[in-house]
Amino acid sequence: MDWGNRWPVKGVNPTHKLADGSLVIFDHLGGFNPNFKNQFLENLAPGVVHTEYHLSHTIKALYPHLTIKFDSYLTAQHNFFSKFVGCAIPPEKSFANFLCCFNRSGHMSRQWLCHRLHVLNWFNPEYCSKNFVMHAETTDSSTEEFCQTVVTFGDEDRPRDHQYNRQVLDHKIQQSFLQLVSETVGESFVPFVTEKILYPIVNKTLWVTYAQPGHHAAVQKLLGFKLHRCFDFSFDQITDPIERLTALTDMLAPFSVMSPAEWQDIYRQEADILEFNFEHCRSGNFIKHLHQFNESDRHKLKHIA
Repeated sequence: MDWGNRWPVKGVNPTHKLADGSLVIFDHLGGFNPNFKNQFLENLAPGVVHTEYHLSHTIKALYPHLTIKFDSYLTAQHNFFSKFVGCAIPPEKSFANFLCCFNRSGHMSRQWLCHRLHVLNWFNPEYCSKNFVMHAETTDSSTEEFCQTVVTFGDEDRPRDHQYNRQVLDHKIQQSFLQLVSETVGESFVPFVTEKILYPIVNKTLWVTYAQPGHHAAVQKLLGFKLHRCFDFSFDQITDPIERLTALTDMLAPFSVMSPAEWQDIYRQEADILEFNFEHCRSGNFIKHLHQFNESDRHKLKHIA
């Protein structure tokens, strides 16, 4: 696929202006193309913007009309990070399933992911969800029935109620060897870190993410979590999203044919990382770690225009 001039997602995300005239921009901004261009930022008037994107100096230089500031407080607030602080110790793992994967909105990357999991026979409807039907051009006739099927858990109208979501999903995560986290706008080309990785972390479950290239490195840097030694994260450097998905699932394939006893051995080998990540989350240290990268004074401005 030719990604050169493709904007990952159309649409405008919510914004508001502060009293000093600067602009607060929420969420993914529709993503970035391979040239690190974002259609929304391209069309903004000159000024200061506060965003959840932690952008490199190289990417910021592509927008000379803007002063782009990473707002860690906006990230923590918008992704409800505090809801995962003080979490209870989960029960011991009881393996009944290889992989769980939860997909709410039908971004193209999630359609590719669900289709790939189905083809590999990894999309177990008891442990995987998709709250959307899939476009015909992303599939073929042999998978048409699956693509037109909606698979959901619980009340799908409560996407921001993370306490409720944990009540619905925790036992599915705890019974799975691995949670394959599907990030929003995985077809973008700049990493964007949200709360989704916290679900497996608070359940002391192994995880990898299908997201933007460089996502796992961003999780390490911005939130301070450790990656699991048992996985090869070289797929994370592949820029083409479909090639990256293929490499990711190829990396996971050997684990899919292991026995629960073999999975348990891996958990014993990863116990120190599972415990570190859990305590790093439960203590709230991951939020403190994030704030050291804050570039914005937006949270100090009391008056919003």
